[in-house]
Amino acid sequence: MEGSKPLLLPHITLSTHTASRAGVLLTIADLGEWDRFNRLLECCDGKHTTEQIATTLSLDISTLNNTLNSLEEAGFIWCLPDYHAIPTSLFLQEFNRWLPIWVHQMYDQPMIWQGLYEGNEPASIMIGWAQENMHYTRSVMAHMPLAVQYANTAKERQIQLRHLSEEWDHYRLFMTACQSTGVSEESLNQSRPLASTLNITLFMRSVAPLGTLVYNACEALLEATTDNGRTVVDFYQTVGQRHNLPQTFTDELVHHLMVDKEFGHIDIFAQLLEDYPMLPASTVASIFSSCHRLAEWFEIWNDDIYQHYRQSDSPYSVNHNTSQKTSHQHQSSGVDG
Repeated sequence: MEGSKPLLLPHITLSTHTASRAGVLLTIADLGEWDRFNRLLECCDGKHTTEQIATTLSLDISTLNNTLNSLEEAGFIWCLPDYHAIPTSLFLQEFNRWLPIWVHQMYDQPMIWQGLYEGNEPASIMIGWAQENMHYTRSVMAHMPLAVQYANTAKERQIQLRHLSEEWDHYRLFMTACQSTGVSEESLNQSRPLASTLNITLFMRSVAPLGTLVYNACEALLEATTDNGRTVVDFYQTVGQRHNLPQTFTDELVHHLMVDKEFGHIDIFAQLLEDYPMLPASTVASIFSSCHRLAEWFEIWNDDIYQHYRQSDSPYSVNHNTSQKTSHQHQSSGVDG
């Protein structure tokens, strides 16, 4: 810890005797200890060394170092000599800490996913979700070529071009799924995406000029559900059975998930990071800011789809059999956007 300047990380929530961050909760019952803990956090501004903090708080340096080590392991602080550049290994610890939290936030709408899974919500929501994913996936040409242009190296351009070549026509999988339910190709081509769908597209377009790493961090978040493939496939299959949707509908959604997984799109971000032992602090800040905002926008997007298509009349005639309902608990839809 000698020479380190502890830095309190963002998104910490303080309440009476508790501090929480990224799913970790610290509890300090003693009032005096709680006050000293708050004073310590105030000193962790990335400007003062551990020795200076020990002097300011009249703490033994060994005791302070033990406390700082515990806070660092819990993900509350970083302890570096300076913060102009962040070790990539340290960044990845933090990124992987937040990734499941962002994914949970994106799909934390039980009335949608649990409702569909148990057959309590209309099939029009699932069909509408597929239609909006068709629109978004079709729009990759509006932002992914920009990511190619803003790539810094030949390797980055090559990786980004490969992703583009593999992704640009995936909208056809969602289109085929929708067509199987009776929505005509002409109707799909003439339909307009929801404003929230356009917003995700425009957000990704705004992220592309921030650089390959920032853009692909967001892409890694969008692709994260491929790591939970079994749950996603179970969701697709169960929803299809509950609502008597055509098998083609389910097959096309599963196909999209499997194709993304086979292409290894979720691994692209990690591949890019291999060439960066250190990351500029500005890049790290942009990655976390962008991913936090994407998770928030995605949550809004799913809710918008639910509200819009819940009232829609689907051309598909659903013969719902309530006797097929079971008590099987759905964990998380984890559907790939």
